[in-house]
Order: sequence, then C-alpha cells, then structure tokens
Amino acid sequence: MPSEHHTCDPSNPVDVQLRPEEAEALCFLYANQDYGFEPAEVQKHVSIPNDSADDILNRLFEIDMVGKTADGYFHSLDDPGVAQYADSLQDGDEFRWDTGGEEYPDDI
Repeated sequence: MPSEHHTCDPSNPVDVQLRPEEAEALCFLYANQDYGFEPAEVQKHVSIPNDSADDILNRLFEIDMVGKTADGYFHSLDDPGVAQYADSLQDGDEFRWDTGGEEYPDDI
C-alpha cells in the first residue's frame, strides 16, 4: 500500500493529452484509490498491450499523474485536479476491468 503521496496545486488544471491505454490505466488507478498496483496487476485489469504496462505507468508517473512507491507500486495521487480529470475521462468511455478471477472490493 502506498504511504507517500505527492500533491500539486489543485487550481492548476490538467493540460495533457493521454493515449487511450494511458487514460484507461489512469482511470483504473483513480477508481481504486485505496490500493497500489504493480504494472502486471494493472495490465490484468485494463486493455494495455503485453509488456507495455511498465512504460505506460512510468510515463504517467513522470508527468505527475500517478505516484509510485519505492517498491514499484503505482497509485493515485491526493490531487483533486487529476482525480477530476480521471473522472472526466471515465465519463466519456466505459472502461470494463477484468478481475482475472481475483477477488477485490466492490470499488475495483
């Protein structure tokens, strides 16, 4: 579970254009804000091409859209602007996440 969160200025709007797989990964992490995920776990739940999850999540981390723990778990940030952006992306698309038979709480 992530313990450190980066924050940024909520009055600064998000000004980034994400590719569809980046948007889906971002929405997944923000829909599951209480958890941190390894790239392989995110890949199981969203439509990310094989072996691309690490690159996609690291790009989101580099542009300050998600956080990353020292042990490699990616998580949402405590940033209302990015959370609102993720919600707006989700409003336009119906992302369906495959749980791969694993049991997670209802919010995943």
